Amino acid sequence: QGQGQLGGSMNLVRKAPLAAPQVKTELVAGQWGNLRSVFDISTPAANGKTRTRVVGSAETRESFVDYVGQERYLGYGIVEIDVTERTTVTLSAMKQDNEVNPYFGALHVPGTDGWTPRNLYMGARWSTYDFDRSEMSAKVEHRFNRDWSIVATATRRDYDDSKRFAFHNPNPSVANGTSPLLNRATWFEAEQWTGDVHLTGRVHALGRKHDLAVGANFERFDYERWIRNAPSVGFWPIGNPDVPYAHLTKLDNSNLTWISQDGYYAQGRFEIVSWLHAHLGGRLSNYKSETRPRNSTVTTVQYDESEVFTPYGGLVVTLNRDWTAYA
Repeated sequence: QGQGQLGGSMNLVRKAPLAAPQVKTELVAGQWGNLRSVFDISTPAANGKTRTRVVGSAETRESFVDYVGQERYLGYGIVEIDVTERTTVTLSAMKQDNEVNPYFGALHVPGTDGWTPRNLYMGARWSTYDFDRSEMSAKVEHRFNRDWSIVATATRRDYDDSKRFAFHNPNPSVANGTSPLLNRATWFEAEQWTGDVHLTGRVHALGRKHDLAVGANFERFDYERWIRNAPSVGFWPIGNPDVPYAHLTKLDNSNLTWISQDGYYAQGRFEIVSWLHAHLGGRLSNYKSETRPRNSTVTTVQYDESEVFTPYGGLVVTLNRDWTAYA
């Protein structure tokens, strides 16, 4: 992962504590009721061995379509502790809550080339999506010397999502300005564990510098999903948001899914000349996915693959300071 990695992959990095104190605030306002506020505070300890950072944000926005909008709240904290001159422990936690009043788009009018107006709301005014996320992470890094280090990380994420909505069927049989509704509730709850340990370093050979990495990682993702339909209200006038609300709760009809995967990987970035590097690597993977209805004792194995080896390689050419090409 990271700069120079083949395949156009992204390397997402958490905000880390800063070496110098920082207090930063931000307030943004825009059209359609768009408001966003952020605070970002980083404080190193007096002894310099402990650094903390706390980030919070809140955002609300509406839309050119009535009843559409969202609210987003996020809190994040991280602490870095230098246990020794060469070993650092990092702990972080995050909580995020998104509350969305969704936009359901426009409907094609059968038998014509036309669509309903984009600013006409095509659902029930009470339609709401609620997405809750929480995360805890721990990392230990030990630096053997300037060139070699080992890093171990473990992360737990929890998901708690719910949706209650009604909107016009996207393929309606429009008659007299009415169409049937898709009127239902869904719930999704999940727990995810990930871990990784890898060793990275640099060797010097034949007058060139070569970067090596070897590691192992795993993931366990368990989730449960519910779907419940509301009683039909028949054909409903298009553009009328006053759909009768029916309170729905979970039934004992959920589906349980367990996904586990682990593997070992290695990579080398070899400097052939100053402007040409060869990237060679591979991964040995195991993957298994199982599912079962909650009210059943029968578990179905959807995928079960063991010791699948995936090699890869490529060449990276440095064209100038700003551009590279790879094949």
